[in-house]
Amino acid sequence: MTGIERKEAAQLLAKDAQDHIKNAIESMDHVRIVHSCSEQYAMSATRTLQRAFDQIGVAFDLETQDSQS
Repeated sequence: MTGIERKEAAQLLAKDAQDHIKNAIESMDHVRIVHSCSEQYAMSATRTLQRAFDQIGVAFDLETQDSQS
């Protein structure tokens, strides 16, 4: 593999990771709705997931999108 191919492969895997993080954020939103007593913990987890999403985008030169939109 060339350096460019490795970078592209890493970007594809990073994008896949971002997709999984988006799904986790959506799940945490459902947790908050279903079990309001967990709202504080769900919000904290959502913020952590959002930071991870953003960091992956920056680290792998991906277009960052606000997953909360």
